[in-house]
Amino acid sequence: MKLITECCGGGELYARLHRVGRFSDAKAIAAATQMLRAVAYLHSHSIAHRDLKLENFLYESTEALAELKLIDFGFAKVLDHKPMKERLGTTMYASPEVIKSIGYTSKCDMWSVGVITFMMLAGRAPFGGQESKLCEKIQHGKVDWFGSKYWKSASEDTIDFVRRLLEKDPDKRLDADEALSHRWLSSLKLSNNLVVLAAPTLRALQSYAHASRLQRAVLQLLSQELAPEEIQDLRDTFLRLGTGHKGTIGTSELQAAILAVSDSTAHGKQGDCEASPLNSSADGQLADQDSLRLLLKVLDANGDEQIYYSDFIAATMGAKAIAYPETLWAVFSRLDADRSGTISERDFKSVIGETFEGVDVHMLVQEVDSSRTGEIAFDDFEHLLQEYGAQFAPLDVNALHLEETKVVCDPPMAIPSSLHSQITSL
Repeated sequence: MKLITECCGGGELYARLHRVGRFSDAKAIAAATQMLRAVAYLHSHSIAHRDLKLENFLYESTEALAELKLIDFGFAKVLDHKPMKERLGTTMYASPEVIKSIGYTSKCDMWSVGVITFMMLAGRAPFGGQESKLCEKIQHGKVDWFGSKYWKSASEDTIDFVRRLLEKDPDKRLDADEALSHRWLSSLKLSNNLVVLAAPTLRALQSYAHASRLQRAVLQLLSQELAPEEIQDLRDTFLRLGTGHKGTIGTSELQAAILAVSDSTAHGKQGDCEASPLNSSADGQLADQDSLRLLLKVLDANGDEQIYYSDFIAATMGAKAIAYPETLWAVFSRLDADRSGTISERDFKSVIGETFEGVDVHMLVQEVDSSRTGEIAFDDFEHLLQEYGAQFAPLDVNALHLEETKVVCDPPMAIPSSLHSQITSL
């Protein structure tokens, strides 16, 4: 079986590092943050990658601010109660316990991140020599701190971060959450800010909650067709909301961000949340509380109180869903699996599976099959999305009083001419 995801035209992290020699601290911090977010996501789902290396991180595009994406899951393994013993991957990036084949955990990935970070900063590998000598140095954790002049002037936080990843005892080695919370990664962040969702985002969330299941299924596909720059603001918002380093947003975090808008408008603060009037009638209070509960239920489809990146983008892209006719046609063509010019129930099942949100695909097709032929023509498909775009309505954020909490987290790093962070999906 082959899994086709997306085209990353920016090339390997290895190639970019080879071209520039070494990264500045700012660029290394940005890249390490992106890598660790991907690893944290995998580990939170009990998956070890087992082949992290410079060559397995690709840039989304050739732009200076392009995002890093993790690839090549050929050695990845779903973890169970048994320690892993296979010696896999590239020796240079392998941890001591992998080299020894004595049984290891997902902490092997953290060692690999340490090797990559060392190479980004110093412009050379932390270990050298032929295979046998290389293995010996890795097993004993003999890092070459003197082979590069960089380490003579590196900050204590930088050295501590790399040293704690290149810890030969996996029990003492940082895990992904601990690494993401390390002082070095936060050294270039701005002060904490309250995450407040803009009014258009709130309207998009409400519309998504009240959309039909078929509309939501199409929006999921449509979100994958938008170019990275078209959803950069939503991606940044997702990262700022997700404070748990799991590559997801807790339902409580989203709820708190919505309540923050209520607090902002109540105190007359200026900003995006006042760009359009929000309905504040008392008559709408119960309905809007129900809307929030419905929204969280829809976004938390599997009941784990977590909202995933693809769901968040589909729910918040709002007017972008119908702004680009070419993306509508791209999704229609994608669903038209048999290239008949219409979408059948079989086409839907071949693309999204037998069910969506627990409902049989047969029922979804019936929602929009105006001709009752079991086929959806492009006109009906386009009308389906136009209906969605027409139902945006103001959200009464002043009526939401489910929980008096606020969410505070770090904004995206302000790093000139470097990389922005992003969650990486499988």
